[in-house]
Amino acid sequence: VKRSFTFICDYMMNSGLPHFGATQPGDTYYLSPLNIFTFGMANVSGEKDHLIAHVYDEGKGKKGGNNVASLIMKTLRLLGLLLPEGGGSIKELNIVFDNCSGQNKNNHVLRLVPLLVEMNFFRKVNFIFLVVGHTKNACDRLFNLLKLNLRKKDVFTFEEFLKNMNIHESCTAIPVESGDFRDIKGFCDGFYHKYS
Repeated sequence: VKRSFTFICDYMMNSGLPHFGATQPGDTYYLSPLNIFTFGMANVSGEKDHLIAHVYDEGKGKKGGNNVASLIMKTLRLLGLLLPEGGGSIKELNIVFDNCSGQNKNNHVLRLVPLLVEMNFFRKVNFIFLVVGHTKNACDRLFNLLKLNLRKKDVFTFEEFLKNMNIHESCTAIPVESGDFRDIKGFCDGFYHKYS
């Protein structure tokens, strides 16, 4: 498949469980809800944009560089873009990020570029960082579609939360499973110097 793929990656604003979209929370307003994190990869390569949203709670992981790198690899694997023989059959991979150094501009994520090329998955890999203050993108638009149903619902479990995110045809919300977060940094440390 000699073509190019472009993705836009971002984290959605944190959500909480329980989630009150239909009623006032009452006394629970004063309690600390469980944080729900959603990392999205919007595939803007085809005729219609499509969002793959990885949803997990704070007990499974945080929002750091290793989480971002792991979920990028998971998405590429799910879409069948990490072919074992590869042969550099996919001409180019472009991934667009905002300028967040804690999540995106770090050694965990940046060293995926040479790794993906040297493992012969892609001929060329570009990581593109948007200029600070100009970071509205297709991912943000698709996050709005993802949350469309949640705005009108009271949700008390993670399963309900995920179900209500899987309503729109342009969005696919999938749970992060144990084992999805890999030590990408540790793996890359064996092959590449750290970027300063």
